[in-house]
Amino acid sequence: KYFSSIPMSMQMLLLTSVTPDLVDYYSGDFDQMPFYYGVIFFVFILLVSFTTLNLLLGVLVNVVALVANTETEMLQIEVLREDLLRVLSSADHNGDNLITKEAFDMIITESELCKTLADANI
Repeated sequence: KYFSSIPMSMQMLLLTSVTPDLVDYYSGDFDQMPFYYGVIFFVFILLVSFTTLNLLLGVLVNVVALVANTETEMLQIEVLREDLLRVLSSADHNGDNLITKEAFDMIITESELCKTLADANI
């Protein structure tokens, strides 16, 4: 039935390989139509497949870029936190994790803190 001639065999094998789930739906429709309708259908399915693939690839690239940006920001925050804790701990002379107003004023005017904040674009 499906392989009565070589063009019919090629058409059936092509359509079956492109859309295997729809073989029963359109197998009788292409028997009465010219061969180029099958080619147009194949080109349509090919374009839809590549468009969908391109869309999914774009979404994947966007998600990877967002995750990379988030990880970079988290790393920058952690580095800034460590630098600020290092500067503040150097001003804590008695080790009680508290600083006086004079020590805070000294830290504000200190060039190392200004450099750390400038590196963080603050």
